[in-house]
Amino acid sequence: MQKIVKEGLKVDFHIHSFASSFKDGKKVSNNTIENIPTLVSKLIENNVNMVAITDHDNFDYALYKELKKEELNNNCIKKIIPGVEFSVKIDNSVVHIIALFDDCSPNIKNIQKYVFNK
Repeated sequence: MQKIVKEGLKVDFHIHSFASSFKDGKKVSNNTIENIPTLVSKLIENNVNMVAITDHDNFDYALYKELKKEELNNNCIKKIIPGVEFSVKIDNSVVHIIALFDDCSPNIKNIQKYVFNK
């Protein structure tokens, strides 16, 4: 029998940026577009292959687009996926659901507009 998966991947689909500061406060104060090199160096240091910035109820296309450039570099990061961590109220509790989007869709730049803006 032939193996379908030939090697494992390390993924992190739960990274927050400054766009989550309304919820995370100072914990994400340095997680800005200017500090992407710091994030990238830590991802490389930990051999992470796939990443999604999944901010709380927010999507920063500029940040996604800048990080997406990392796919072109010759390091361990192979895929940057757009995502959001949605806050959903179920009964009297709020739960968080991480959603990942198709990175080939031309509508990525409109996630914020279509999902969060009225």
